[in-house]
Amino acid sequence: MKEFPDVPTWKEQGVDVVLQHLRGEMGPPKMKDGQLDFWGPVPLKMSAKTARINENLNMNKANFMS
Repeated sequence: MKEFPDVPTWKEQGVDVVLQHLRGEMGPPKMKDGQLDFWGPVPLKMSAKTARINENLNMNKANFMS
């Protein structure tokens, strides 16, 4: 990306994948339970008023916080 020339793409990092839409959460390692409890439901709350995104999230639920 021309805006971030020093940031490697997923493919440049060895991840050969194509994503249609990246929706998810990322955070630092070893987050505390309270932080996970706070941030975990944020995407669903944000998308509650957007039916298409909400349907997509519900169809593709996954827990990546473990």
